[in-house]
Formats: sequence, structure tokens, C-alpha cells
Amino acid sequence: MPPIVMVVEPQEEELYRAAWPDALLLALPRANGTAIGYTRWVVQVLCTAAHEEKTGRPFRFPFVWMADDLLVAFYRLEPLPAAARAPRDVEKGTKAWTSEPKRCALRGLPDRGFREAFLAVQRREDICDIALAGFLRDRGSAICVRRRWVLDGSLALQKIVLLNLPKLAQLGVWYCPVLRKSEDLAICYEVARRPGGHLLKAQCYCYRAVHLERGGAEEVRSESRQNLRATLGELVLGGQGAVRQLPGDQRATTEAILAWLQLAQSRRPAAISTNPATLPAAAAVASETDAHGTAPAAAKTAATIAAAASAVAAAGQRPRIGALGVTAEDEHGDLDDGVEAAAERLLEDLRHRSPAVSGAAVPASASPAPGPAAAVSVASA
Repeated sequence: MPPIVMVVEPQEEELYRAAWPDALLLALPRANGTAIGYTRWVVQVLCTAAHEEKTGRPFRFPFVWMADDLLVAFYRLEPLPAAARAPRDVEKGTKAWTSEPKRCALRGLPDRGFREAFLAVQRREDICDIALAGFLRDRGSAICVRRRWVLDGSLALQKIVLLNLPKLAQLGVWYCPVLRKSEDLAICYEVARRPGGHLLKAQCYCYRAVHLERGGAEEVRSESRQNLRATLGELVLGGQGAVRQLPGDQRATTEAILAWLQLAQSRRPAAISTNPATLPAAAAVASETDAHGTAPAAAKTAATIAAAASAVAAAGQRPRIGALGVTAEDEHGDLDDGVEAAAERLLEDLRHRSPAVSGAAVPASASPAPGPAAAVSVASA
């Protein structure tokens, strides 16, 4: 059984020890100050290159699972017979519409579901070349996916990820310690930008997670809801001053994510338009110049995103309303929304910049696991 470590903020350590006296806890060196990126960065650094003070003995793992504490369960996606996949005509209100075809059935895994899903990823023969791996999150559309494994075709790996620590160190990719949200999306974006950086998404398993109004991210969620337009301070602890101190790649990533957040807000359901002529105008929301000249990268990303949105509408695809705006079935028929929409647009941006970045469906593997992986639960998320 691999070690399972609960990561908590120092001011909450005693509360957790009282509630979980037998748990292995890791108290952060300091409070994260609402920057969940700092929590994940500490775990990554500690598990990559820590050592014992007295003996100098190294303490490190080749792989570590990073998990939020709000995961509920895992499900196995089992392909349906062809006859059961046909879409159904359904009456919705006063208009007839056609449901999406169901390609899979969800099989609940009440006993050792996490173990089964984790080992399915660890047993892939190419896992040592994968910098970061994760799973599909079920929001009601997981039964419509076509691909069981997606290599370098999605940045939407969140809440539960397998970190290949030596590979990430080789690529020079680390969690951004000042991000208050979207930290998983940011590190995936960083990996995809690096030559030799590979991402794997398992869609033969999916998970469900709950959202609580109270908890470690309560303050960030509250700010996000109050702001009519996403701000840098909402995304980064310390705002523009903190961004200026980031390495160039992390700074560019932060600007790209902020541009997407602002564009998504401009296209929320209250103001949705599927007219291709109007969608590109939303890029202007993310292209305003600030006092430090961060607009060029953000504007380029926003323009790319808007162009992709226009293509979706021009192709006549039926729009799907997600938590942050309009999404649509992608070219492979995979239906996701929310963070997945952001990931798809950011990935399109990368593909425009580097034609070598492309998604691929890959076969499953039954090779032995490369080595043990620790499990880390981030309780401060």
C-alpha cells in the first residue's frame, strides 16, 4: 500500500490531527494565503528533491498522485453495443431536439475504485514518458465520449493527477506558487508547450467530485462571483507585482488563462450569440493594455480563442451551455464543459503556435507499473 499523505495549512494542523489522529499529515511551511498553487508547488518540490537534514539521505518519489479532498467516486466506462448507441428524439419544451448518442455505460466502482483507476494509468507501457496524467470528470456527458485514452489532446486534467516528477523536473515545469485557481490547467499548458512534454487523459474511467460553498477556496470563489470581469488579482495572489516576478513561461501562461477567463465571461448564457460575425468581437475584452504591457500575449490568445469559437458556430454545431459559456462537441466527439472548454481553447492556441502539438488516440496497455506512486491528498484546496 503506498503512503497516503494529507497536506494541510499550518494553522489547521491541530484540527486535522484531532479529527484524524492516525493520518500521515504534511503541514505546509506557511499558510498558502488562498494560493492553492503554492500548496501543490510545495508537494512537487518536496517529493522531487527533499533530503533528511541529519543524514542527507534523499527523500523522493518517481511518481505521486495529487488529489483534491472533494472526490466522491470513480466509474468505469464500458462501451455499449452499437444498437444501444443511437440518439433519441426528445420533446424539450415546445421544440423537438435530438439527444447526444450514448456510447458508454457508467459502471460504479464502490470497492477499490480509486485503486483500479490509478493502476490502469500506472500500467501503461509509455507512462515513464508522460509528464502528467489524469482522468475525465463526469458532468453528465461522460457516456458520450469516443476515445478511451487521449495523448496530448487535452489540457483538462484536474483534481486528481499523476505527476511524473523526474520528467517534470527534466522539462523544467513546476506548479505556479502564486495561482489562486486554474493551477492544474496552468501546469498542463506548461507541459504542452515544452518539446517532449506529454499529457495523458484516461477516459476509460471517470470521477465525480462535489462543490462546497465553504472550504479552502471559499474566498477565491466569492471574489470570482462578485467580479463582472475576471481580474489578475482574482487569478494571482499579489496581482501584477507577483506576475512580474514569475519566470517568463509562467507569466505567459498566466496571461493566456486570464484572457480565456475574460472571454468566457463575455459569452455567458445571458449574452450568448452563435452568430460567427459577433464572436470574434469578444476578443477585445481580453486585449486591453495595462500599464505593464501584458496585452500582446493575451490579445493573441484571445483572438485565437475567438476564431475557434467562430469556427464552431460556422460549422453549424449545436452549442452546449456550460458553466462558463458556450462549448460544443469537439472534432473527436468528446463532450465536456467548464474547465474543459478553457483547456480546448488554450490547446488550440498552442496548435496554432506549434503544428507539432496534436492530439492522438492511443491504445490501452497492460504492461506492469513502472514503480510505486505515493498518494497525496490536498486538504487545503
